Amino acid sequence: MSVGLSVPTLLALDGDDFMDVVGGALAADDTAAAMAALVATPKSYAEPLPGERAAPTPKVLKLYQPVHGRFQLVTASLVCQLAGLPDHRVGSGELCGFVLRRLVTEKDGTHEYGWVKDPAPLAQSGAWVRTSTGALALSADEVPREEEVIPTFPLRWMKGGRVRTLRAGLIPTASRETRLGAPLTQTGELPSRRAVLEMQLRGRVFDPLLGVLERLGGLLSVKEREAASEQIHGFLPISGRCFPPRTPSVP
Repeated sequence: MSVGLSVPTLLALDGDDFMDVVGGALAADDTAAAMAALVATPKSYAEPLPGERAAPTPKVLKLYQPVHGRFQLVTASLVCQLAGLPDHRVGSGELCGFVLRRLVTEKDGTHEYGWVKDPAPLAQSGAWVRTSTGALALSADEVPREEEVIPTFPLRWMKGGRVRTLRAGLIPTASRETRLGAPLTQTGELPSRRAVLEMQLRGRVFDPLLGVLERLGGLLSVKEREAASEQIHGFLPISGRCFPPRTPSVP
């Protein structure tokens, strides 16, 4: 086995037929080379500027959303530590998946946070909960309680006349805005609904307004900027209110 088959690998694919593309790579004569061609690398889809042959290649890998027609898959082989590395069959009561982690730089260093969803029915929000060690969790005791595990699905391919299984899971990039606006916490308890609303309102409304005010700095006097800033900050206490959920109308 090689890249994409022997170690966890991130694949980047274009188009809604991405599953057919992965299946074709697994069925290729040189499976390792076909899978290596799908490995995610920093790439720009921007149109080149006048005089450029191609847009500059970004230094950081960017994950795109399905609306862009691009999909990212986490792939890995789940095998037993026996001769020949036979596939481990996921039995009843077992879950094979992966977790999303967020690296946050704080005063005492960079720490790792896991995503915990709000347990309320139909809730779409959640919070980033710091691992017990703050670093990459290597044991169950270091994983935040109720951390979301994104399931994987099996993809089968032939290797030396044997059927092998590759596990794959789709990274939920469509929920990017929800996760970016979620609060951070160092406990296993989810923050209150009030704290979530405050964080979301700050990130989606007041911070952008303050950013616009800064860009208009050259067009406003010092007194005008101070007055506008005070008015924006004056509304911040509203973000602490807990608004009641909408009651659906009954026809």
